Amino acid sequence: MKERIFKICAIGTLSLLGLLLVACASRSRQVEKPPTPVKVVEVELYTADFGARYSATIIPRTQVELAFKVDGYVDALQKVRGVDGQMRDLQEGDRIAVGAVLARVRQSDYQVKFKEAESQASEARSAIDASKAQYDEALSGIESSKAQLTEAGRPMKRQSSILSVPETCSPARA
Repeated sequence: MKERIFKICAIGTLSLLGLLLVACASRSRQVEKPPTPVKVVEVELYTADFGARYSATIIPRTQVELAFKVDGYVDALQKVRGVDGQMRDLQEGDRIAVGAVLARVRQSDYQVKFKEAESQASEARSAIDASKAQYDEALSGIESSKAQLTEAGRPMKRQSSILSVPETCSPARA
């Protein structure tokens, strides 16, 4: 029996040594994989000449009809506190104070139109001033012409008064 146990132990030890040798040998002798060849291409813009095209209509989540005195894009809507305590855009049915600002138009759009209107008003004022100057010049021309007429009329009056005096003749000639 001792012999049998000895044989089993010897076989087990040899098997274990064989496994260890195989395991160690495989670790030290790893097969290296050759590098995978790749193509290198420079990145360039690609436009497809084909493909599917779709048409769509984009519908806003919310839409509000507003009217302003000037044209432009809405910059901000009034915010109110919702039921959950978070701030949200003003919605139909919300209570607001009288005179509250509901929305603001983008100032840059309004300022451009305001400056255009200012420029047009300035041009109109300049035209009025030029017209007034022309009017004043015409009035002074009229006054000057009247003065010339008066001056020219004096000798004429004198000549007509001389012509209207009756001639007196001496009696000896008659």
